[in-house]
Amino acid sequence: MPSRTRCQIDVDGKWALIASQEWWTEGSSISEVADAHPELESAEPTDGNALLHSGTGAVARVGSCANADLPKHVLYTAIQVYASEREDASAMKKLITAYTNEVERSSACR
Repeated sequence: MPSRTRCQIDVDGKWALIASQEWWTEGSSISEVADAHPELESAEPTDGNALLHSGTGAVARVGSCANADLPKHVLYTAIQVYASEREDASAMKKLITAYTNEVERSSACR
């Protein structure tokens, strides 16, 4: 199981969105990371296997990022949207790209 930090947004007592930062062991594929997220069942990897998205979720590998407490681990970001009939793959790609870029600039990568 990866080391994970999550932010969960609930609307009317139901999950609406979950954003996470997850440290996975080196060698874990983006498909393995996506398999841990139910909203990514139909997603296909893009951008050289650094990003995977569907209409309801996305996973991306954070570029240059290291954590001294977790050697030999790679940081991934993930977003899952729980809104029936609101699928938008293009919006998910934009959202995961923006989120990943901000995580890469944050203290999580230093």
